[in-house]
Amino acid sequence: MKRLITASLVSLVGATTIMGSASNAFAGTKSPRIDRRETHQQNRINNGINSGALTNKETIRLQRQQANINAQEATFKSDGNLSHRERKVLNNRLDRASDNIFRAKHNGRHN
Repeated sequence: MKRLITASLVSLVGATTIMGSASNAFAGTKSPRIDRRETHQQNRINNGINSGALTNKETIRLQRQQANINAQEATFKSDGNLSHRERKVLNNRLDRASDNIFRAKHNGRHN
């Protein structure tokens, strides 16, 4: 009887773990810092558009860069795991994008 209860508990815990892993794969890997940076950079681009500090070409280029970073993030998360190296790659790309946003907003060209 004790073995039956133990086996039932083990299978229940195993099924819960599998279900949890499956839901994580569908939900994607959590990366709040990266997501926060992406949101912040998108807000900076929107502020540049609203203030007229960004031209149409600059806006398109910056938006495309953000979309490429988002696509790469989705690719990295597709296996359900965001490794240290993948986080580093995304952060480096976000650093470059941030520099590009600053330069575009402060280059003296206005829309």
